[in-house]
Amino acid sequence: MKEKGKNKSLKIIYLFFIIIIVFLARFVLDSLLIGYFARDKYVIGGYYDSEIYVDDDYMFQEYNAYYKYHYRQKEDNKFYKLYNKVSSENIEEIKMYYNDFKSKIDFKERIKEVDFKEDNIKEGDYFLIRDYNNMNTRVYYEKFHHYNVYYYDIKTHILYVLHTS
Repeated sequence: MKEKGKNKSLKIIYLFFIIIIVFLARFVLDSLLIGYFARDKYVIGGYYDSEIYVDDDYMFQEYNAYYKYHYRQKEDNKFYKLYNKVSSENIEEIKMYYNDFKSKIDFKERIKEVDFKEDNIKEGDYFLIRDYNNMNTRVYYEKFHHYNVYYYDIKTHILYVLHTS
Protein backbone atom coordinates (compact mmCIF):
# COMPACT_ATOMS: atom_id res chain seq x y z
CA MET A 1 0.00 0.00 0.00
CA LYS A 2 2.90 2.35 0.80
CA GLU A 3 4.34 1.62 -2.65
CA LYS A 4 1.18 2.97 -4.36
CA GLY A 5 1.24 6.16 -2.28
CA LYS A 6 4.92 6.65 -3.07
CA ASN A 7 4.31 6.14 -6.82
CA LYS A 8 1.44 8.63 -6.71
CA SER A 9 3.67 11.22 -4.99
CA LEU A 10 6.39 10.69 -7.60
CA LYS A 11 3.87 11.13 -10.40
CA ILE A 12 2.66 14.41 -8.88
CA ILE A 13 6.23 15.69 -8.53
CA TYR A 14 7.01 14.58 -12.08
CA LEU A 15 3.90 16.35 -13.36
CA PHE A 16 4.82 19.48 -11.41
CA PHE A 17 8.29 19.58 -13.03
CA ILE A 18 6.79 19.03 -16.50
CA ILE A 19 4.46 22.00 -15.95
CA ILE A 20 7.36 24.20 -14.83
CA ILE A 21 9.43 23.17 -17.86
CA VAL A 22 6.51 23.95 -20.20
CA PHE A 23 6.05 27.40 -18.64
CA LEU A 24 9.77 28.14 -18.89
CA ALA A 25 9.85 26.98 -22.51
CA ARG A 26 6.86 29.19 -23.28
CA PHE A 27 8.57 32.17 -21.63
CA VAL A 28 11.75 31.65 -23.65
CA LEU A 29 9.80 31.13 -26.86
CA ASP A 30 7.72 34.26 -26.23
CA SER A 31 10.89 36.27 -25.65
CA LEU A 32 12.41 35.00 -28.87
CA LEU A 33 9.23 35.73 -30.82
CA ILE A 34 9.16 39.32 -29.59
CA GLY A 35 12.69 39.72 -30.91
CA TYR A 36 11.76 38.09 -34.19
CA PHE A 37 8.64 40.16 -34.77
CA ALA A 38 10.43 43.32 -33.74
CA ARG A 39 12.72 42.95 -36.76
CA ASP A 40 11.50 45.29 -39.40
CA LYS A 41 13.06 46.22 -42.73
CA TYR A 42 12.01 49.84 -42.16
CA VAL A 43 14.02 50.07 -38.95
CA ILE A 44 17.36 51.29 -40.18
CA GLY A 45 20.39 49.43 -38.87
CA GLY A 46 23.05 51.04 -36.74
CA TYR A 47 21.13 51.60 -33.52
CA TYR A 48 23.00 50.89 -30.31
CA ASP A 49 20.03 50.34 -28.00
CA SER A 50 16.35 49.50 -28.29
CA GLU A 51 13.28 49.34 -26.10
CA ILE A 52 10.15 47.32 -26.78
CA TYR A 53 6.77 47.77 -25.15
CA VAL A 54 4.13 45.30 -26.30
CA ASP A 55 0.55 44.58 -25.25
CA ASP A 56 0.06 41.49 -23.13
CA ASP A 57 -1.84 39.90 -26.00
CA TYR A 58 0.91 40.34 -28.61
CA MET A 59 0.80 36.66 -29.53
CA PHE A 60 -2.53 37.20 -31.19
CA GLN A 61 -3.11 38.80 -34.57
CA GLU A 62 -4.18 42.18 -33.20
CA TYR A 63 -1.86 43.98 -30.80
CA ASN A 64 -0.23 47.33 -30.16
CA ALA A 65 3.48 47.88 -29.75
CA TYR A 66 5.80 50.80 -29.12
CA TYR A 67 9.47 50.61 -30.05
CA LYS A 68 12.36 52.99 -29.48
CA TYR A 69 15.71 52.71 -31.25
CA HIS A 70 18.63 54.84 -30.12
CA TYR A 71 21.17 56.00 -32.71
CA ARG A 72 24.32 58.06 -32.71
CA GLN A 73 24.37 61.33 -34.61
CA LYS A 74 26.50 59.86 -37.40
CA GLU A 75 23.54 57.62 -38.37
CA ASP A 76 21.24 60.59 -39.12
CA ASN A 77 22.12 60.66 -42.80
CA LYS A 78 20.70 57.15 -43.32
CA PHE A 79 17.12 58.31 -42.76
CA TYR A 80 16.70 60.66 -45.72
CA LYS A 81 16.86 57.76 -48.20
CA LEU A 82 13.96 55.69 -46.86
CA TYR A 83 11.94 58.20 -44.85
CA ASN A 84 10.22 61.48 -45.69
CA LYS A 85 11.23 64.79 -44.18
CA VAL A 86 8.55 66.22 -41.91
CA SER A 87 7.06 69.41 -43.30
CA SER A 88 4.14 71.62 -42.30
CA GLU A 89 1.97 69.74 -44.83
CA ASN A 90 2.24 66.35 -43.10
CA ILE A 91 2.43 67.24 -39.40
CA GLU A 92 -1.36 66.91 -38.97
CA GLU A 93 -1.39 63.46 -40.59
CA ILE A 94 1.35 62.22 -38.26
CA LYS A 95 -0.56 63.65 -35.28
CA MET A 96 -3.72 61.82 -36.37
CA TYR A 97 -1.84 58.49 -36.28
CA TYR A 98 -0.26 59.35 -32.93
CA ASN A 99 -3.65 60.23 -31.41
CA ASP A 100 -5.19 57.04 -32.79
CA PHE A 101 -2.35 54.98 -31.31
CA LYS A 102 -2.67 56.78 -27.99
CA SER A 103 -6.41 56.06 -27.86
CA LYS A 104 -5.83 52.34 -28.46
CA ILE A 105 -3.32 51.89 -25.68
CA ASP A 106 -4.77 54.36 -23.18
CA PHE A 107 -7.39 51.92 -21.90
CA LYS A 108 -4.67 49.38 -21.15
CA GLU A 109 -2.82 51.90 -19.01
CA ARG A 110 0.20 51.50 -21.25
CA ILE A 111 0.29 55.19 -22.20
CA LYS A 112 2.78 55.84 -19.38
CA GLU A 113 5.38 53.84 -21.30
CA VAL A 114 4.98 55.96 -24.44
CA ASP A 115 7.25 58.95 -24.04
CA PHE A 116 6.74 60.01 -27.65
CA LYS A 117 4.35 62.95 -27.49
CA GLU A 118 2.52 65.10 -29.98
CA ASP A 119 4.98 67.92 -29.20
CA ASN A 120 7.80 65.77 -30.60
CA ILE A 121 6.37 66.11 -34.11
CA LYS A 122 8.15 68.97 -35.83
CA GLU A 123 9.53 70.03 -39.18
CA GLY A 124 12.95 68.70 -40.14
CA ASP A 125 12.59 65.26 -38.58
CA TYR A 126 11.96 62.12 -40.66
CA PHE A 127 8.92 59.84 -40.84
CA LEU A 128 7.41 56.93 -42.69
CA ILE A 129 3.81 55.74 -42.46
CA ARG A 130 2.98 52.19 -43.53
CA ASP A 131 -0.80 51.95 -43.34
CA TYR A 132 -2.07 48.63 -44.61
CA ASN A 133 -5.36 50.14 -45.78
CA ASN A 134 -3.59 51.71 -48.74
CA MET A 135 -1.41 48.73 -49.66
CA ASN A 136 -2.13 46.17 -52.30
CA THR A 137 -3.11 43.27 -50.05
CA ARG A 138 -5.82 40.66 -50.24
CA VAL A 139 -7.24 41.83 -46.94
CA TYR A 140 -9.10 45.13 -46.67
CA TYR A 141 -8.15 47.25 -43.69
CA GLU A 142 -9.85 50.45 -42.70
CA LYS A 143 -7.64 53.47 -42.04
CA PHE A 144 -6.04 53.31 -38.59
CA HIS A 145 -6.71 49.58 -38.26
CA HIS A 146 -3.26 48.20 -39.10
CA TYR A 147 -0.26 50.50 -39.43
CA ASN A 148 3.29 51.34 -38.45
CA VAL A 149 4.46 54.90 -37.97
CA TYR A 150 8.23 55.42 -37.97
CA TYR A 151 9.36 58.76 -36.62
CA TYR A 152 13.01 59.75 -36.34
CA ASP A 153 13.76 62.68 -34.07
CA ILE A 154 16.85 64.33 -35.50
CA LYS A 155 17.63 66.15 -32.24
CA THR A 156 17.52 63.14 -29.88
CA HIS A 157 18.56 60.56 -32.53
CA ILE A 158 15.70 58.28 -31.52
CA LEU A 159 13.50 56.31 -33.89
CA TYR A 160 10.01 55.82 -32.49
CA VAL A 161 7.80 53.12 -33.99
CA LEU A 162 4.09 53.01 -33.27
CA HIS A 163 2.50 49.74 -34.33
CA THR A 164 -1.12 48.68 -34.25
CA SER A 165 -2.90 45.83 -35.95
